[in-house]
Amino acid sequence: MSNRWFNKVKTAVRWTQNRVRKKWLCPICNYYGPFRDSHTDPGSLVRYAECPSCGCQPRHRLEKLVLNHLEQSHDFSKMRLLHFAPEPFFRPYIQNHFKQYATDPEDLIHK
Repeated sequence: MSNRWFNKVKTAVRWTQNRVRKKWLCPICNYYGPFRDSHTDPGSLVRYAECPSCGCQPRHRLEKLVLNHLEQSHDFSKMRLLHFAPEPFFRPYIQNHFKQYATDPEDLIHK
């Protein structure tokens, strides 16, 4: 019984906090709402850094915005892309937009 009550209170507090927090749009998953704060290094805090829906960080969102911009002037369907340190949430987008996608240079050389 007390666990159930605690969960209801926790949900109400979160809902109240989210109403007053800044809201952002994630260009990767299209989530709109408050982002989580993130601890990148011990003792450091980055406000509004992590998308609670897909877990991406600011660098990932910037990468997606750059790809969106470049796609307007380049035909990705004719290009090959070598992706270093690939993030899992980018894989479907890149595979669907580029002619060839690889995370290992050998894959591009031998094909």
